Amino acid sequence: WVAQRARLRMMLCAIALERERMKTGQYPFSLFETPLSDSGDLLRDPYSGEPFVYTVTDKGYRLETVPTWGWWGKPGPSMEWSIPVAAEALGDPE
Repeated sequence: WVAQRARLRMMLCAIALERERMKTGQYPFSLFETPLSDSGDLLRDPYSGEPFVYTVTDKGYRLETVPTWGWWGKPGPSMEWSIPVAAEALGDPE
């Protein structure tokens, strides 16, 4: 159930990020610069309770869960979502 919740939240973040890119021409520097910032838990990784790790890259962005340590002493599940975008969407002339 936690993995499903994480995937759903990541998809909602991806939609909000893409809408922001379409509106401004670039991805925001922070997830908290999207309309989802008012919804509280949607920006939080259900594994850790912390905000998702979001990084703008030269080809899009990366959205990941924060690995957590389980009772067995090993990192818990993590997920990553990288979205490459076409160069013209980033304003690159090539």
